[in-house]
Amino acid sequence: MLSIRKSNISWSSRLLAILLIAVIIVIVWVLKDIVTTFPKSKTDKNTFISTVEIDSINALAAQLVNKFIAYDLPFEKKNNLLQSVNNSLQHLQKNNNNKVLYLLQKLDLDAALNYLIESVEDEEESREVAKIWVDIGNLQQLKSSQLALYAYKKASQFDDQNSNAWNRLGHLYRQQKQFGLAENAYSRVLKSSGDDITAKAIALANFALLYQMQGKLDKAEEFYLKALKINEMRDNRVSLASNNENLAIIYKKKNKFELSEKHYLLAFSYYEGLKQNNSIASIQSSLASLYYQYQDFDKAKQYYQKALEIYKKNRNQTKIASSYSNLGILKQQQGQADKAKEFFDKSLRIYQKIDQQQGVADQHSHLGVLNRLQKKFTQSESSHLKSLQIYRQLQHLDGVSQQQTNLGFLYQIWNQTEKACRYWQQSKQTLMKVHNENRIQRLGILLKKHCKNKEIDNEERANTLDDDS
Repeated sequence: MLSIRKSNISWSSRLLAILLIAVIIVIVWVLKDIVTTFPKSKTDKNTFISTVEIDSINALAAQLVNKFIAYDLPFEKKNNLLQSVNNSLQHLQKNNNNKVLYLLQKLDLDAALNYLIESVEDEEESREVAKIWVDIGNLQQLKSSQLALYAYKKASQFDDQNSNAWNRLGHLYRQQKQFGLAENAYSRVLKSSGDDITAKAIALANFALLYQMQGKLDKAEEFYLKALKINEMRDNRVSLASNNENLAIIYKKKNKFELSEKHYLLAFSYYEGLKQNNSIASIQSSLASLYYQYQDFDKAKQYYQKALEIYKKNRNQTKIASSYSNLGILKQQQGQADKAKEFFDKSLRIYQKIDQQQGVADQHSHLGVLNRLQKKFTQSESSHLKSLQIYRQLQHLDGVSQQQTNLGFLYQIWNQTEKACRYWQQSKQTLMKVHNENRIQRLGILLKKHCKNKEIDNEERANTLDDDS
């Protein structure tokens, strides 16, 4: 009887346990079903970072540009890129997008971009989506101009009134020399500016840059002056510095020395007030070049040396090397061959150290000309051939042609006329590939004057010339 009771208790316990498990399973299933019926919440842009301390947006922008962009990027392009990255960092900070800022501080650009692209799907407002795509484009420029172009196009599709998107599209099209598309993009900026005269001034300056790049100097001057007038009214000193600098460049090209000097000095004063040392040094170098062109060698030397001092403080090796090269050219023009050689050698060593091959080729070329003027023909030949070899490796056709021309002049005064004619003929053939009609014409005159009937005979031999040198 006792065993039967124990058996009943055991079965009761088992039954109770089974029922309890069944109840738990039902509860879990119901809760899971309830959760799946709720819509997914938007991704929290700050899921793992509550705050991000940034000492300086400008410093972070510069750090990103210096990390991901080639050091020898042209000044204007690098400046535009720096400004666009800076704008995006400010926008991210304003929106408390701490995760992206954290990743950018860690220089994890790919992760930051991936997170931004994912966040687009969570945004419902089309204008906000457009702003995110602009930020993506600004950061994509650090990797690929084509990816940036795609992002800006997406931004313009979500909000065709987004002037930042059209502005950046215009810049990229201009850099790619797609001038018609650039003009259309800038027209959209001008159209959307409305009563915003600051935006209008930016659009006018962009048109001026576009015309300047196409060599339409009168149109560029007209639009810069319009932008300058607005910026003077607004006392926009950053834009005033840029407008005056670009006007100075135009007037230099138009051989209007006084106007060029005036606007360079105005740009210098604005940059000085803004404490933009890199821009100050750039203007000083430009002024030095202007004074050199008009043979005011004392002022040229003065400004080259001032620029060099800034570049040394900033440890900008490329600019230091360039400054030494310019001082070398100046000393050569003044007949100070030993001093010129000293500067060219300094420049050459720096370019070799930082592996900037075009700079290396340029200095070999300068040394070749200097040695030729001193009638050191063997050294001159060696330098020009080294320069020619590097330019060929770089596929720099203008540089190749210039060295072929220089070797022609060397062999002419070295009484090796046949060799000179071969190099001039080869230079002419190289120039035909880049359609440089002015230099082709000048070489034609040289060939006619010094080579006469040799031109046709030399054409076949020109391709094998370097093998017997």
